[in-house]
Amino acid sequence: QALSTLRDSPVLQALTVQLQRNHIGDLGAQALGGLRGSRALRSLHLDLSENSVGDGGAQSLGRLQEAPALQTLNIGLWTNRVGPEGARGLAALQNAPGLQTLSLELGRNKVRDDGARALAGLKDTGYLQTLSLGLRANSVGDAGACALAGLKDGWRLQNLTLDLADNDVGPQGATALHGLKDGTAELRTVNIELESFGCNWNWGAEHR
Repeated sequence: QALSTLRDSPVLQALTVQLQRNHIGDLGAQALGGLRGSRALRSLHLDLSENSVGDGGAQSLGRLQEAPALQTLNIGLWTNRVGPEGARGLAALQNAPGLQTLSLELGRNKVRDDGARALAGLKDTGYLQTLSLGLRANSVGDAGACALAGLKDGWRLQNLTLDLADNDVGPQGATALHGLKDGTAELRTVNIELESFGCNWNWGAEHR
């Protein structure tokens, strides 16, 4: 909780917090969500892997959307018991007023199709240019993959990375994801990992 008091610094613009493999739980994540009160913070990196933050903690971190100056946000939540509700909470980051770069590492959780659908809403983030979603081993199926394929319609999205290895994506979902190469003119690079399905796609503007 003491870390959240950094929000009161009038000059703090960049912050990295590495707390992987501890026991902060949802209350600790809630405290870190209090960094949304920082008026100057532009870049924030939080590695909270293996901390049992759960859905409640993920929802609290989604409130970082309220940080007025935030442009770059990286949140690592590998193995944290995050389900669809937590994914919906994180999807609220689409309302961040100036966010340009977002990375959400949610490997080995249980966001499932419903959570993937919610995260697909990040395409509506007003100024987002670079998005990375790590959803390895999250029980995401074709429905979730098809929803994520809609990220190609992001308003200003230029760079997209999706890690969907070790999920339940079949031919229907893979076909939909392949359609990302036909996204908007702004979408310059696409990287998709579907290791368990035998696919690893990388496209640049010259191949679209």
